[in-house]
Amino acid sequence: NSVDMNAMIDKIKAACIAPEDLQTKNYSAYEKTEWNLQTQKSENEGWVVSQSLDVKIRDMQKISSIIEIAGQSGSTAISGPVFTVDDDRAYEATARTKAIADAQRKIEELQKTFGMKIGSVIGYGEWREDPMPGFSSEKGGGGMMIETAVTPPTIATGTQELKMHVNITYLLVE
Repeated sequence: NSVDMNAMIDKIKAACIAPEDLQTKNYSAYEKTEWNLQTQKSENEGWVVSQSLDVKIRDMQKISSIIEIAGQSGSTAISGPVFTVDDDRAYEATARTKAIADAQRKIEELQKTFGMKIGSVIGYGEWREDPMPGFSSEKGGGGMMIETAVTPPTIATGTQELKMHVNITYLLVE
């Protein structure tokens, strides 16, 4: 596992992925045992080792080749990609402003419809819908690897929407 994972990490780095954009998310090693009915003892069947690696790909043109490297390096599970931005504070502020404006329009409609008088804001909460993080590759123990000529997958990057929800509580006045 270590030899294969280290080789894959080296290939990913050689594809111009910075070391700080690679992060081990999980490392697991345990002894696999089986109960032997004849000897009435638990017997070692070997070890199971797995390691998960998150890869941040900043150049969208490299997604397919990184997935191809993971596949050709013996990864037993590949998930992702998940598209995110490093600093989304400006997008979040814009989404918040739009959500508050939308809430304000709605309260004004309710005010007109029901003849209510709206006082001050007495409560505020917000939450955002977040996409799931990171592309992951996992190298698990055991199994047979068959090498074939493969074409890297086509990855459609599309667009992503940041959704901000607000809950504003107003004081009703007479």
